[in-house]
Amino acid sequence: MLLKRLALAPVLFFLASVLAFIFPRLTGVDPTQAILRARLSERAPDPATVRALEAELGTDRSIVVRYGIWMRDLFRGDLGNSYVDRADVAEKLLSGLSVTASLLFLALGFGLSVGVSLGTIAAAKKGWADRVVTGVSQAGISVPEYVLGPVLVLVAAVWLGILPPSGWQGPSNLVLPALTLAAPITALSAQLTRAEVSDALAHPSINTAKAKGVSGRSVLWRHALPNALTSVVAVVGLWVASLFGGAVIVEVIFDVPGLGRVIYNAVIANDLPVIQGGLVLAVALAVVVNLVSDLLQAAIDPRMRTG
Repeated sequence: MLLKRLALAPVLFFLASVLAFIFPRLTGVDPTQAILRARLSERAPDPATVRALEAELGTDRSIVVRYGIWMRDLFRGDLGNSYVDRADVAEKLLSGLSVTASLLFLALGFGLSVGVSLGTIAAAKKGWADRVVTGVSQAGISVPEYVLGPVLVLVAAVWLGILPPSGWQGPSNLVLPALTLAAPITALSAQLTRAEVSDALAHPSINTAKAKGVSGRSVLWRHALPNALTSVVAVVGLWVASLFGGAVIVEVIFDVPGLGRVIYNAVIANDLPVIQGGLVLAVALAVVVNLVSDLLQAAIDPRMRTG
């Protein structure tokens, strides 16, 4: 299983690199003009300057040659320099990734721990607890980040004054964006856990365990919950990918200098090297996260290791 996943990784990375190289160019953005606008402001460039810059960037060559040069530099770890501020793209993206990683780690950890706990309680205690968890989880799925974020700022920062509304000065700045990102993960993991634990508790093997004198709590936490965790871990990779998408919105709302904010600013400024590097980095991270998710699922479910 591991070898199959590893064999697919280079193919996915190659396809991602092709898309990352071609798609920004389909927007009609001329890299030469984008750089000149950033460097010269309102002054019109002379033709000699334009030709010199085209030769420097290699835009006077065919797209196949440019892709080959770009891939060669990519494997060397050289993503080029930003068109806007001439900063090293790799350093810029890694700096943003460190911020986004801490944000996603908190959001995913909080969302999974709270969601799995609530889903287990809802499955074990039918009645009002099940109805409350179901209602809250449906609300968590329905409310998008761009609505929940400002509401949390209004309540926690403006009305209560207990948390900063935006910025990145300390650990307290992590709370509101992490909660905003964690809301859909909490809701989804709660609903999935509830469904899986309910199915597991209805399995004949559970009745057999109870008949042998195993306590209800032991049946729940040692037999039913591990089966549910297999399904939860299986979709963690997809949830992480959705978190990257939500991080762009959240980082803009809360002025967080993460990877999403870096890519967003690059799109606004038509900064092609940053856009391309960001897309490749995001895909590479998604491949790694899905591989780790598969390995965790195999560790929990022996059937995957023998299938």
